[in-house]
Amino acid sequence: MNKKWVILVLITHILTVSINPVLASPDEGSFIPCIKKNVAVQRPDSFYTVRKGDTLWGISKTLNLDLKLIMSTNGLNDKSILRIGQSIKVSTGSNSKVHLVNKGDTMWSIAANYGVSLNELQGLNKSKNPSRLEIGEAIVIPAGTQRLAKTSQETSRGFNISRSFYAWPLFGTITSRYGWRKSGFHHGLDIAGKTGTPIKAAAAGEVSFVGYKSIYGRTVILEHSNGEQSLYAHASKTLVNQGQKVRQGETIAAVGSSGRTTGPHLHFEIRKGDKTFNPLEYLR
Repeated sequence: MNKKWVILVLITHILTVSINPVLASPDEGSFIPCIKKNVAVQRPDSFYTVRKGDTLWGISKTLNLDLKLIMSTNGLNDKSILRIGQSIKVSTGSNSKVHLVNKGDTMWSIAANYGVSLNELQGLNKSKNPSRLEIGEAIVIPAGTQRLAKTSQETSRGFNISRSFYAWPLFGTITSRYGWRKSGFHHGLDIAGKTGTPIKAAAAGEVSFVGYKSIYGRTVILEHSNGEQSLYAHASKTLVNQGQKVRQGETIAAVGSSGRTTGPHLHFEIRKGDKTFNPLEYLR
């Protein structure tokens, strides 16, 4: 009985295969061919795993990406050593580009020069220290932005007036802008900071006032060669004397909350005669 059963099973199988040959071969619909391992197609914000023999230059060429962009995104430089298995971020979004830091550049001035928000720029450059940018360092710039001119021209009564630019006196969160608010017209720009943080001269000039003013608290006013003045208020202490000449970037006071204020910050104004102007249009 056992031999007859085995023979019957074999005959049934042979007949099944001969009638339905497709069952004896792989189904093309589900068949996945074996492909030689290669670099995977990268998607935005994807990562490349470093393999033996890889270099930054080779990775940039293989993936058709900007070398400086890869270096900046990953906090690398020409002397960086890659490790096998290391993850390299290979995309920050389409059409991103880089800005090479020049002397005097800050994260804030770069953001202003490209017309982007500071938060957006810092989000693309999380590995960078905003307070310590190195000359030649690559900063990733958001897609679709163009560098703005360093000076702007305004027409007034038929004359072209070249607008001067100032360096940021303090790096921090802007808590109140120039213009109307509930309490009245705000003639300057408020920048939050910790008490004691240095306040820098936005441009070279001569100290025309240093002392205490009602509402403003401890205040420093600088007179500049173009006839404009810059004012720094609410300081915890002042570090210059009247008549003293100061350089751009020189520490002239420290952040405080003197005068009428709800917390430590710098109130910064730009004036000419009896008129004030929006500091954000002058800062770079």
